[in-house]
Amino acid sequence: MYKHIFSIFLPLFFATFSASAQCKIAEIVKNNKPKITSPFLFDGFTTNYLQFNQQTKTVQSEFIALKGQKYKLHFCSSGFEETVSITIKTKEHPKKEELIVVSTASIGGANPTFTIDIEKHGTYIIEFSVPVSAIEIDHKECIMLLNSYSTK
Repeated sequence: MYKHIFSIFLPLFFATFSASAQCKIAEIVKNNKPKITSPFLFDGFTTNYLQFNQQTKTVQSEFIALKGQKYKLHFCSSGFEETVSITIKTKEHPKKEELIVVSTASIGGANPTFTIDIEKHGTYIIEFSVPVSAIEIDHKECIMLLNSYSTK
């Protein structure tokens, strides 16, 4: 009985582990953190997984920013062919649910960073517009955002 249970769950465990293992967070941070140069200072990172298949979708992430800072956002990935569009939004007023667009950009291999001036402190939402897979095989990739800031 127990052998039968292990023979079912063990392959599922390894399949899940190997799928998430492609995003080696510590290695990606270690390799990309030196790209953050003066006057910018490292401020942290977030990780998201993007599923590329035959449907477009939106994935959200957040970061906290302080008024009067200039932020440089460094996008690092496990490697994918597609160009992902991003939109950064924030709430105009804390009590209102409506979001306003602060900045937009496209990220890919040739354009992994962009800079944004923050006019007010708060939580900023990053929306990743995930396109249809550029290859015939569906694939899941990770994308990391390394935040850095500089005082204006």
